[in-house]
Amino acid sequence: MHLPVDQLAAALRLPAAEFSARHHFARPAAGDVVVVHCRTGRRAAWGAQVALDAGLDRVLVYRAGAYGWRLDAAVKPYKAYDPWDVPPEAEAFQLEEAAPEAAGAAELAALFPGGGAGGGA
Repeated sequence: MHLPVDQLAAALRLPAAEFSARHHFARPAAGDVVVVHCRTGRRAAWGAQVALDAGLDRVLVYRAGAYGWRLDAAVKPYKAYDPWDVPPEAEAFQLEEAAPEAAGAAELAALFPGGGAGGGA
């Protein structure tokens, strides 16, 4: 789900029904795994801290950033560019293999043994 980091603090203070109506997905609750990412990691780290401060205790920062989400060929990475510049051409990349569901569950279990709280990755 997408929620811009500049809206995160206010969004997490909304009642659950208002959050869902505004953002079209359920507000995360304590105990839910929340993964945040951005292109460089700076906004993601800030967003993770905002989420932790709001009471979410299983927040992870996806270190590979926005370019790490390359399982869908429709996602095209590009070099950074300044506002109002014409975006550069997309860069070529190799499609990564998706991990099986069990592998992802095992990785989360290793990060949160016993279902306890986690910090940013």
